[in-house]
Amino acid sequence: MHVRGIRKSLVLASAAGLIAAASGWVGLKVGRPLYYSDGDEAINSLEMRESGMLRWSRPEFDGDIPGPVRGRVIELPDGTLLYGLGRSSAVTDLVQFDPRRPGAEPRPVVELNSEGHDLAPVLTPGGNLFFASDRLTGAGGFDVYRATYRDGVFFAVRSLPGGVNTGLDETDPAVDGPGGQLVFVR
Repeated sequence: MHVRGIRKSLVLASAAGLIAAASGWVGLKVGRPLYYSDGDEAINSLEMRESGMLRWSRPEFDGDIPGPVRGRVIELPDGTLLYGLGRSSAVTDLVQFDPRRPGAEPRPVVELNSEGHDLAPVLTPGGNLFFASDRLTGAGGFDVYRATYRDGVFFAVRSLPGGVNTGLDETDPAVDGPGGQLVFVR
């Protein structure tokens, strides 16, 4: 492991301890524990404090990503990265970036982008891409959209059916590992 990776690991471990301790304190003050997830299981913040380390199901990308990055970054099957790139305070585009070509500019994914913010992508093993968008055609605020990804191409962008998207913000879609169900923040 090179020095940068070791330094990053030490900083993350220290931050994890501080976050876990603060979360435990908040949980005691509020009267309920706080939980985190490593994508496979819920982890009580008090357990994290005792372990002194974070748990990840996959390593994080260790490189420079052209930004500003908004939301999560995912790796597509072809090795490129998909993420929200802030263009202005009113626009975030989903872009693809090839980390094997660090000098290249990220490519906007025009099939997915709107005139607003498009961010927080997640790709299922079956080829469904979910992301959050505040596009004008939504139910209000941020909504969750689905597109199909096949053979390196995105198509068929559509809003999730009624009952999912509301006038509130629905953001940060994720797929529950064991159950394969879509979860998001409202």
